[in-house]
Amino acid sequence: MQMVGGVSGMAMNTVGTIFGAVAGMKADKKLSKLLNENPSYTQSPYAKERYDLAKTLLNSRMAGSATMERGIQSAAGNAYGNIQRNTTDSSQALAMMAGIQGQAGDQSVRLGQLEGEDYYKKFGNLTGAQEAMTVEHKDMFDDTLRRWQDRVNVTMAQNAMRQQGAKNINNYGDSMEKSLSSMGSVGGGGGGSQGGGGMMGGMMSDKRLKHNYHIVGKSPSGINIYEFSYLGSDTRYQGVMAQDVPRATILMDNGFLAVDYSKIDVQFKQL
Repeated sequence: MQMVGGVSGMAMNTVGTIFGAVAGMKADKKLSKLLNENPSYTQSPYAKERYDLAKTLLNSRMAGSATMERGIQSAAGNAYGNIQRNTTDSSQALAMMAGIQGQAGDQSVRLGQLEGEDYYKKFGNLTGAQEAMTVEHKDMFDDTLRRWQDRVNVTMAQNAMRQQGAKNINNYGDSMEKSLSSMGSVGGGGGGSQGGGGMMGGMMSDKRLKHNYHIVGKSPSGINIYEFSYLGSDTRYQGVMAQDVPRATILMDNGFLAVDYSKIDVQFKQL
């Protein structure tokens, strides 16, 4: 009964470790995928277009100002011509020309005022565009900072999962060694940890639970004999792979295969 309990405990520990490792690897891949899919902020083209347009318009003349200026000059010129053609009194002509000149000057002053107002309006537009560009640059910096923080968080989470996975496997290896040693001592007599036969019935021998294995010989009946270690441990053992001896395998509840060594001419032993 103690040997059966050891096998069951070892099986439960194995399936827990395997499932935990698989879940950890899946989570690690998902985190890597999420990191690669991490969206980045795309700069709006409109803020730059608005800034460039405002900057160009700032030093340009008010729309229609050139036409207004030509109109003022043309009207004054026509008035001067009419005075010269129709006035015989020079003093009267000079007075009329002075009046026209004053009107043209007033119109020019008003045009200058309109252009000044237009300039400050354009200057306000440029200031607004500059503020929009500043906000845009801040958004891009904030997004870069967010992506960097996301990468830090994902990297830390992956490292934590990998460290926990390594710890789980190491714990599993220690538990496996203790279970094997316990079952070996239960075998008693001359068997010890090298016992075979019924004492080792149900020994976990699935190839998926082992690493660093190679064939070291064959039994009299031609069964391959392996030297191997269990996952999470470097302790060396000698025995068979369950997949090689289907007639002696036992399918455990956790989906892995065990071997009833009493049905084959190979002994399981710790080296």
